[in-house]
Amino acid sequence: MARAEFTALGGGDCIGNSCYFFKVPKGDGTFYHIVVDCGVAFDAGTMDAPGQTYIPDLEILNGIKIDLIILTHAHADHDGYMPILVRKHPEAMVIMTEPTGQILAVKLEDVLKIAKKYNRAPLFTADDVEFLFEEGRIKTLDQGEWASPFENDPHFQISLHPSGHTRGAASVLMRTLAGNFMFSGDVSLHDLPTVLGATIPVDFRPDFLVTEMTYGGHNQPPRKSEEERFIMKVEEVVGRGGNVLIPAFAMGRATDVALVLAKAGLEVYVAGALTFKMARLFGSATWCDRDVKDLSHPNIKFLREGDYDNVINGQGNIVIASSGMMDFGWSSTFAKAWMSDPMNAVCFSGYLAEDTFGKRVSDMKPGQKIRVRNHKTGETESITLRSEVYEFCFSAHADQTELADWMLALSPSEIVGIHCERPGYEALSKVLADRGFKGSIRLGENGKTLIVGYEV
Repeated sequence: MARAEFTALGGGDCIGNSCYFFKVPKGDGTFYHIVVDCGVAFDAGTMDAPGQTYIPDLEILNGIKIDLIILTHAHADHDGYMPILVRKHPEAMVIMTEPTGQILAVKLEDVLKIAKKYNRAPLFTADDVEFLFEEGRIKTLDQGEWASPFENDPHFQISLHPSGHTRGAASVLMRTLAGNFMFSGDVSLHDLPTVLGATIPVDFRPDFLVTEMTYGGHNQPPRKSEEERFIMKVEEVVGRGGNVLIPAFAMGRATDVALVLAKAGLEVYVAGALTFKMARLFGSATWCDRDVKDLSHPNIKFLREGDYDNVINGQGNIVIASSGMMDFGWSSTFAKAWMSDPMNAVCFSGYLAEDTFGKRVSDMKPGQKIRVRNHKTGETESITLRSEVYEFCFSAHADQTELADWMLALSPSEIVGIHCERPGYEALSKVLADRGFKGSIRLGENGKTLIVGYEV
């Protein structure tokens, strides 16, 4: 008799470099070997020295034939090492949604361009990316489709269910002899401007749920009230003739924020080639009934090469630019131009990791100095912070109450928490217990194998 096994190779009891290994018994004494996601995490370092990159522990997979590789969505902490995983395990079938594949292809190309521009060695090569996208390697699933990826085994089926986190993002549903497994991926249970929140799967109840608990430790402000606070602040700054810089991730966040402001009647400039590509792709790459179809708006203007000087030197302009943490890209260039003026404001739209330029700015007081890089020239200079700095919470992750409601509605027998730190896991576990959950709850610590599922 055998049971399934789960091991976090990264992104278990931490956030970043997500990679998860499942061994699912076939019923004949052997196992299917399945890997979900393969991402990276970054320590941004300083202007003079690049930080450290954290990758999953793929050595655990040495000598193992991988049957399936599944990608839940195209964010770096989940896909940033995917070309290497697939190169190491060419025998595996790769499964994702069609929008995720489209976004991933554009994004990986951009990663290689940035590495070349800043004279840094990329984690993978153009040949690795080409190998990943060889014809026939990737299989995409439609919403509601159940696939039997293994010939002559009708007992193993897989489906992808919209997770609400970003365009193409999905939870993984598996029907196996060892029970029904659900892997959440990153999940949002509230509506975003580009994609609506996740719903409970129809005709599927997981026996075993592996779920992110990113915000397991606290609740977020209501989305609508946070949007109203954000709009009021932007209107205030623009009304006095100041400029507003909104650093935002190109992978969806920039489009989300642009739509919030545009629908409030504000003209918004969006900067950066990747941000422009992603906005267009989000508008065309629909996959499920949770995707918002029309993402265009006349108040959203995409900056062209000859527009930047006029906008930088103008007044009353609103610019959304990547990167979201201002370590590189147009956001760092606009920061250099605008942060020394008390008329202006920087409005962060989401999570700021420690040791990033954006986090350092958010922690500064007016009058302090900081070095800023011009992303076009690579040169840095010291400026004095005089602009206003604000943080707003536009998270695409479910918070504590949303996660608890969702888990109780799913009603699994066992829960494994991942993509979190221990305090958040413990806080959410207590909430679930207080609300009557009687099943098992464990933390998926990196490198520690957990036995899950029914005996086969």
